[in-house]
Amino acid sequence: MLRSAARLGVWRDETTLRIRSVEDAPRSWRTQLSYGTALLELGQRVPGLEAYRRALTLAPARLAWRVRNDLAQRYFATEENQRAVEELRASLELAPDIEETRHYLVLGYLTLGEYRRARAEADSALARGFSAQLFGELRAVADTAELKGVPPGAIKIRVRR
Repeated sequence: MLRSAARLGVWRDETTLRIRSVEDAPRSWRTQLSYGTALLELGQRVPGLEAYRRALTLAPARLAWRVRNDLAQRYFATEENQRAVEELRASLELAPDIEETRHYLVLGYLTLGEYRRARAEADSALARGFSAQLFGELRAVADTAELKGVPPGAIKIRVRR
């Protein structure tokens, strides 16, 4: 009870909790991931990315894709689409059957103007039995963009933060 009372100031908001939690569990990949998120949201890019890298080294191999997908979302949010795609490719190597990864990867290829890759990735997702509606629509976007000659960077996406 005393510890809880002493920690009330730490729990005043989510960002503070994320930053302080890493002090209690520095070897937790989830805590490092949360810490990295908080730092990036505060505009502290270098230490935030370092926390993501620590999360990657601490995460069990079967869950490292989650760290990479989250980092990719952060890169998309700052329009660093090539970096996002690199993280997603690495994520796909770790866990090829995650629908979310393939979804974001198709979106990444679309932002880069890599429409054939976007189409191929959408087809791969469809072949794996993922959402026919979602990946069918993404494939159609890729086909239309290629047909119309949409320049790289013209397709913008928004990701959740």
